[in-house]
Amino acid sequence: MQLTVDIVCAGLIAVPAIMALASGPKDAVTRGVLVALAVIGAVLIAAIPIGELESLLERFHLVLALAIAAGALAIAAVIRLPNRALGSLILVGGLMLAARACEVLGGWAIV
Repeated sequence: MQLTVDIVCAGLIAVPAIMALASGPKDAVTRGVLVALAVIGAVLIAAIPIGELESLLERFHLVLALAIAAGALAIAAVIRLPNRALGSLILVGGLMLAARACEVLGGWAIV
């Protein structure tokens, strides 16, 4: 299994979201945003080694929808999180993932 930019970006949204959840946000909306980001990141990471999940996501064109949702939720997370370091990591991962899915980012420099 090769480490790609997509896996790194999905990890950049999943791991900080789980860390922020562990710190115990008081707001229910913030918890919902973080749970959604953690689930999206985990699904996108797990889709690479699990071929059935990857084919399911590609067949129903869910990768694009999940990546765009990750970008939008990342913006909401950076606004709502008190920890700016975790929010910045989530924002970078979410926006890069959305940009890669919409083919704004890519080419020879990014594998």
